[in-house]
Amino acid sequence: MKSIVLLVICLLSVFSGMAFELRISGKIRSLKPTEIAVETLRGECLMKASLEGRGEFAMGPVEISTGVYILRIGNFRRAYYLEGGNVTVKGFFDEQDVTKNQLVYTGLELHESLLSWIPSAKMGAQYRRLDPNISKELSPLKCATVAYLADLREPEQVTPVLELLSKRERKTEIGRWLLHRVDSLSAFGPGALVPDLKFKDMEGKIVSLRDLKGKYLLVDFWASWCGPCRQE
Repeated sequence: MKSIVLLVICLLSVFSGMAFELRISGKIRSLKPTEIAVETLRGECLMKASLEGRGEFAMGPVEISTGVYILRIGNFRRAYYLEGGNVTVKGFFDEQDVTKNQLVYTGLELHESLLSWIPSAKMGAQYRRLDPNISKELSPLKCATVAYLADLREPEQVTPVLELLSKRERKTEIGRWLLHRVDSLSAFGPGALVPDLKFKDMEGKIVSLRDLKGKYLLVDFWASWCGPCRQE
């Protein structure tokens, strides 16, 4: 029995690290020539094609690991969970008013299934929570994907997801994103300790926030290019 379990674990490790071929093609009509591209979360372009004339295009194949990637059309970006295969995009694209876009995708069934796990937008952002059963139904990386797609922004929302990831999974792009989100929220989120900022008072004296500990303090950040701010 132990041998079978070890074999399953080894197979999962092999498949999780495999590369899969991704192809994207279709026909997108646009008001003006533009570009369609697939990018990593870090902004690295994996493949791209021009959309002009009849708007027919084909990209790939390119090898990818399963995870979240950005499909960019012009300046319009949207994240998708991809596991390789053939994806098609057809329809109309308006970069000036994306509400008029009429795009139909095929080959994204797995991505669409993950969307069903996103908490309802009807609740306030601070009350949004992932379904507690998500870790029983989805792999840790898919749980992290749902956290990314839901744009969770509270420490208590994302920290439990990070704890699901192994050390190896934390080195993937979605794992690194989750680590950065947790670190950022712990440092700058509600309830975090304010950094020891130093600034000049009205008399030009350097004042530290730590010097004012125990007192009520209002810190007003403003921009030098803001006319009303300068006037105030």
